Parts: sequence; C-alpha cells; structure tokens
Amino acid sequence: MALPRNREFRYYDFVMAAYVCILLCANLIGPAKETTIPVPLLGDVTFLAGVLFFPISYIFGDILTEVYGYARDRRVVWAGFGALAFASFMSAVIVHLPPSPSSLVQQEAVEAVFGNTPRIVLASITAFGAEPSSTATCSRR
Repeated sequence: MALPRNREFRYYDFVMAAYVCILLCANLIGPAKETTIPVPLLGDVTFLAGVLFFPISYIFGDILTEVYGYARDRRVVWAGFGALAFASFMSAVIVHLPPSPSSLVQQEAVEAVFGNTPRIVLASITAFGAEPSSTATCSRR
C-alpha cells in the first residue's frame, strides 16, 4: 500500500532540531571534558564526555530512517553537517579575534575550549561518512 504524497509529518521539525542539537553538543561540549567514573567489575573507566551524545544521535538517526524514510533522514544529516560547519567556522573566528586588553586572561580559556573545534568537526563528519551503514552513504531499500 502506497503512502499518500502529501502526508503530514507532525514531529519531523522537532526531531530534526533535536538531532542537530545533539550533533552540536557532541562536537562542542563533549570533547572538552574528560571524566573518570567507577564501574562495578571493571574499575575506573576514563572517557571523553562526547561519547555520551553519540548513542543518542544514532537513536535519532534510526527514528528518522524508520519513521520518515531515507530521503528525509539524509536531509536532517545534511542540516546537521551544515550546522557543524557553521559552528566550526564561527569558533575559529572567535578564537582568532584579537582579545581586548581586559580579556587577555580569558583568551587562553577560549583557545582551550574552542581551538580544536574545526578539527573535531572534520573528524566527526569524516567518521560519519566512512561508516558503512550511515545514512550519508546508504542506498534506498
């Protein structure tokens, strides 16, 4: 049974916004924090906080694919990549703007937090595209 052409997707825009937000958080917030937590039977486990976001992004990717189809999922992925590229560009601009004399102390912190953003975003997008089952590279069923 074929679906009607003008089918209403009630929550598509919210799911897309959530997916893009998760990608931005994973690439901007996550890499800056290394944490260690005690895990029963394994001991202390150290990891970067960004790994907490990626399982959530894959869940959203699965929801998008199963509910809205590959074409709409690819559109969301490209929107996420566009947002990441823009955030990466703006973080590079912010880092390279000359600091005012009163904020010289803060410049080092800004460089520490946002200085690697372009490299992290490029690695993230490359890894996503290199995954065999990613929506960026898969064909229609």
